[in-house]
Amino acid sequence: MGTFLVNFHIRSDNRKSASGALKKVLDQGGWMAGPHDGWVSFWDEQASQQSEERIRSVAEDVSRSLSVPLVAFLIHDSDVFCYWLYEAGHLLDEFNSCPTYWGDLEIDETRLQANLDAFLRICRTGIKPEALQEILVQDSHDARAAGEPRAFVFAEERLTKLAPLLGLREDIALLDFSSIGSEVSAKAIGARWVGTGKPPVDSDEPLEAEAEQQRFMKKAPLHAAAERDDITAIKQLIAAGRDIDEMPGGFQVTPLAMAAAMGNPQTIQALVELGADLHKKGREGASPIRCAVQASKIDNVRLLVKLGADIADYASEMGTLLHLAIIMRSSPELILALLDLGADPERMNEKELKPIDVVRGNRQAFESLLSMMSNPADQRERLDEMHRNLIEVEQLLSRGRP
Repeated sequence: MGTFLVNFHIRSDNRKSASGALKKVLDQGGWMAGPHDGWVSFWDEQASQQSEERIRSVAEDVSRSLSVPLVAFLIHDSDVFCYWLYEAGHLLDEFNSCPTYWGDLEIDETRLQANLDAFLRICRTGIKPEALQEILVQDSHDARAAGEPRAFVFAEERLTKLAPLLGLREDIALLDFSSIGSEVSAKAIGARWVGTGKPPVDSDEPLEAEAEQQRFMKKAPLHAAAERDDITAIKQLIAAGRDIDEMPGGFQVTPLAMAAAMGNPQTIQALVELGADLHKKGREGASPIRCAVQASKIDNVRLLVKLGADIADYASEMGTLLHLAIIMRSSPELILALLDLGADPERMNEKELKPIDVVRGNRQAFESLLSMMSNPADQRERLDEMHRNLIEVEQLLSRGRP
């Protein structure tokens, strides 16, 4: 018997937002792990029954709720590898390694070929189309019928090669819902149960969502206080000797960065007055101001700059704050705020692309995808809004600083 798996991966570092979205979408709850290197992964029991309808529904609803990219993977009996790439509730791309596997010989195989430009958007910086092309090649019906060798003997080999291009942990990418608690413990992959139902496995570990969350946050009481805007608790913890810039195990940003992404300006002000470092970075250059930009917290961004944060903050993976804002949100309001604060629209990223080059590429890819797809009426308004945002951001950047 071959491998069967279904899993989902959200391009986000915001665990709290991801958890909230999953609680609304997953009927009886599910497993969630991360963030790990910019990805939150999750598993749904119904989808893991290899239900394409359920996979599409969950992916669409979660991506719409969070307005970020989401990719769902399926492997069927080690023979077929599929993915569905969504963003903000819109299907950008889907791939099937063998469209005729289930006997539909009339299917248009080209429709299920990978769109490399769309998929590259969620890959790590520097990945070339050729690297994807080697993995995302279809096994045609005619070639199979003729007994020609397949590109990959086992479908999971494709996912093994694809995961590092995305920055996904291979052990997580190759897990199914049924594997958690049986083949691997939830604790081993940092997974917790979210939602109203109960985990389908027995364990010596308390797996209820709230208990797991509380246990995790106890490791870092300053982070927990910053997340819930509890300034009194923050002051008490600092007075008791806690390191205001601590990053204990499992936490890869400072308490100030946590407040920047999830808290309010008053909490940020209090932390800085107590001595929090405005410039201390965590994973992949995650400074407080970068976390605020990624979360589109415009008031927090403005306050951080006023307090002394660097509007020219740069990280190798994402580039400038303008690059980051375009990649994560493409919000005209956020872009305008960054320009008002002095962000440089001419500075290039590691690919030697200015922010306007990135947004133009995104707009052109989006328009190309739209021209090839028929979109349900209920998605039209959201798609039009995304398109208008891209155009407005491009216009703002073409004018430079106001």
